[in-house]
Amino acid sequence: MTTTPAAAQVETPDSQHHARVEQRAAHWSKSAAKYDEMWERGEPKVYAELEAELLRDFTGARPGIRMLELCNGTGRNTVRMAATGVELVAVDNAEGMLEISSGKVGEMNLKNVTVKKGNIFDLDFPPESFDAVIGTRFMYMMTQEEKGAIVDQIRKVLKPGGVAAIQFNGCLWGLKTEIVRLLTGQKFRPLKSYYLWPGQIDSIFRGFEVTRVYGVKLPQLALFEKVVGKTIARAVNKICHVFPFNYCCSYIVVRAVKR
Repeated sequence: MTTTPAAAQVETPDSQHHARVEQRAAHWSKSAAKYDEMWERGEPKVYAELEAELLRDFTGARPGIRMLELCNGTGRNTVRMAATGVELVAVDNAEGMLEISSGKVGEMNLKNVTVKKGNIFDLDFPPESFDAVIGTRFMYMMTQEEKGAIVDQIRKVLKPGGVAAIQFNGCLWGLKTEIVRLLTGQKFRPLKSYYLWPGQIDSIFRGFEVTRVYGVKLPQLALFEKVVGKTIARAVNKICHVFPFNYCCSYIVVRAVKR
């Protein structure tokens, strides 16, 4: 007597993608309690301030604007954008992050902010329901294909003429990061897949007109600010909107308008 073996479970691209999404959510949920402390310890305040200024400037944030924030984490930019008077919906897929950002919104009594769980690969909002979409500190985890899929979702929920302001990690920063990963025994990830390189933006932002590509974390800017002061350091940082200086920065914020 013979028996038929059970069908082997075959991993499909969809199942692999779903597994990556769940792994990321679990990791960041577990890391949420120490997330703010990590950034405050490892990143000078000037970079966070510049990033928030770009997001406000790029989106024209003001009362009457309906804005979506992707992967809002512990709410660092959430509370900054809320201060402009926008009607803000902030989504994240990590329960731990949502708990902290919701707590901040509640403590500050931010009536113009809604925090909810959301999957950036399948945004559960009506088409063309936002004037602006922002997102920081998550694209570096995504492959080139995933970046394009996320931007497709952004295009779906943006009104015509709506603005996306999305942050990426730059290619030089990526090279440094991956060398460190390699030296510490971790897997070296494909540089052209996970980091932003010149020539990649148009393929990512399909259906958009890209109007600004601005670098944020110019190397040693924080140290320079301590020596010469904030005003001069900020003036120097303005070169970061010009190629190739923007790609010398660790972070790059792209402003794109939906056609």
